[in-house]
Amino acid sequence: MDCRAALPAEEYDFTVRVPGASHAEREQAVAPLFRSTFGLQIRREKAEREVYVLTVASTNAPGLTLSTPDSNGGGGEESGGLKLGRTTIEGLPRYLEKWLGKPVVDETRLTNRYDIRLKWKMSKSELLPQAFDRQVLEAVEDPDTAKEKKLSAHQLRQLAAIRGKLPEAEFRKLSVEDRENIELFRAEMAKPDDQRFEPEPDAIVGAVREQLGLGLSVQRRSFPILIVEKAEASK
Repeated sequence: MDCRAALPAEEYDFTVRVPGASHAEREQAVAPLFRSTFGLQIRREKAEREVYVLTVASTNAPGLTLSTPDSNGGGGEESGGLKLGRTTIEGLPRYLEKWLGKPVVDETRLTNRYDIRLKWKMSKSELLPQAFDRQVLEAVEDPDTAKEKKLSAHQLRQLAAIRGKLPEAEFRKLSVEDRENIELFRAEMAKPDDQRFEPEPDAIVGAVREQLGLGLSVQRRSFPILIVEKAEASK
């Protein structure tokens, strides 16, 4: 998806039923909804993009095992990892795309159902939220004067440091590690919501190869792109 317009920050539930319609017909039916409700225009065009291509690198990988009748289905991402049960490889790219920041094309030709267990070395950015008090993080995300009055002196000091309101002399009294964490946290918070506290792509690629026996190589491919942009005003 190539998003060229600001999207609404709120969350919505959608239910669309178009019985018997093809994929293209469903898209054609839904597009006017986004135009009339959100002022967004949706279209497709073919374009060449840099992608990750997923292939089989080795067999008998410890984290990719054939599902059994006793396997539990479902699952999802965990802190520093992924746990899925009774899934096809088709379900893996959407997680990888989120972490790697590029489309992932499945060329494994694997059709069985698998139990997937993946763990990687977490980046310093990923670990950052664990370095701060939970109530302080809540105050950063959702400022509330009444709640902040209930914070301890230590919590208020940490909050002021994150917000850049702690006097420089006081900030320098913090440990080197605390100062580094705070500066890195500020940098992460300046990013869009979906790009904060992300893992290192190289760690993901390495873990996928070692634990799932799957290779991820960067290539250029031409395929349909869904373009989302601001709708032109009606004349």
